[in-house]
Amino acid sequence: MISIVVPVYNAQKTIAQTIESVLHQSYHGFELILIDDGSQDASLDICKSFAEKDSRVHVFHYSNGGVTAARKLGVEHSRGDWITFVDADDLLTEDSLARLAACRENCDIVSASAFFCDENCENPKEPPIACDDKIIDGTCLAKEMIMEKVLWMPWGKLFRKDLFSSDIFNLPAGIRDGEDLIMNLRLAMNANAVRCILDKVYLYRLPSVSHSMNMKAKLKQLYYICSSVKTNKMLCILGVYKWLYRNIRKVILNK
Repeated sequence: MISIVVPVYNAQKTIAQTIESVLHQSYHGFELILIDDGSQDASLDICKSFAEKDSRVHVFHYSNGGVTAARKLGVEHSRGDWITFVDADDLLTEDSLARLAACRENCDIVSASAFFCDENCENPKEPPIACDDKIIDGTCLAKEMIMEKVLWMPWGKLFRKDLFSSDIFNLPAGIRDGEDLIMNLRLAMNANAVRCILDKVYLYRLPSVSHSMNMKAKLKQLYYICSSVKTNKMLCILGVYKWLYRNIRKVILNK
């Protein structure tokens, strides 16, 4: 079974559409785990209304701990052998789970592509990073995420549940950006075989307004990311410092 984990926080405008995209999957062997992270709008009520009508939907409510804590709780509550993540404002294509499940044999991770859409989930565009159809090992996946040759976001991927070791969600206090990359790097380094596919299984809703940070905050986030992987000699060899240099340069030059 596939467990779909969705962290929810103040997503009343989009969460119903997200849930419906999951429930209308052509693949039926799944459970949907909604982790309400202390929403102050109608998100929790919307989630509960779906759970009352569909036994595949499970809702859990916790105080505001952040998206990483919500994902951790979702994995802990999951009953499936496979995990996939969906953001509360995005959608799955109708055959998303079927395409991912079809490629999971003898693999620990299946990594797919996505459409990038506007805030109405319309006008889908090609992703900024083109994926290749191939089988690689986890170290190679980590390298390609660092070098920005593959989408590093947690969505659009299928993870074998036993990859989630105790340190996967152990992030530095206060980190806001970069937590997705840290989690995916750790999962990749736990994996043996990874199947990358060209299929676009996800609709990522581009934010209408992006948040911004000052230079000090941006550099702090880069430090957090590197601190989380610096003890892994292989990752350092594969290019984490080149990635750090490239991103520090972007911050300083404001590019």
